[in-house]
Amino acid sequence: MAFRHLLLYLLPVESLFFVLNKSADKQAKNAAEEFTNQLAAQKYTQLGDQVTSKSLKDLGFTKKEMEEKYETIFNGLGVKNIKVSNLNVTPGENSHSYQLTYDLNMQTSLGKLKTQNYKSTISKEDDAWKVDWLPALIFPGMVKDDKVRLLTDEAKRGDIVDRNQKKLATIGNFNEAGIVPEKLGEGDEKTKKHHGHQSEIRRASRRH
Repeated sequence: MAFRHLLLYLLPVESLFFVLNKSADKQAKNAAEEFTNQLAAQKYTQLGDQVTSKSLKDLGFTKKEMEEKYETIFNGLGVKNIKVSNLNVTPGENSHSYQLTYDLNMQTSLGKLKTQNYKSTISKEDDAWKVDWLPALIFPGMVKDDKVRLLTDEAKRGDIVDRNQKKLATIGNFNEAGIVPEKLGEGDEKTKKHHGHQSEIRRASRRH
């Protein structure tokens, strides 16, 4: 009888644990969809509410500064037609986080950008699941004080390199462009420079 009572007691607990996990899975997936939907709609001023305050604080950003960084870079590059694909949310190493991956395709003022692959985590903050933000969610490889360069090659072939001349990718044709993260230069102005088929976008207000 005691064994039967133990089974009857354990089953509801296991069922509750299963339901709670399923609920967390759904909420984390919803958080990922909300973030990427706002991004695809180019509603950059609404992204701040979709990310954890802790991730911004750890990087020294406010919500407004993060949103302005998207606006400055994406608008400066003439980004449009953002498409999200391969959105995946999977349980992390512990019950407090999820792994997030997704791809973005977009058009720029110089042509179609090659598919960009993103990854981050989703954490629970103030009873809500939100994306842990980092600059690499603007473009993969970016860090806090990076600028980006948009490059194309009239010869229909070329390499995309980082600031250390390490090849990141090869441009297959003239209508595809590549992003190169680089350190910000001096000055606090928002600039866009054209040298042939090169654009450089600097963040509007550099943080020190």
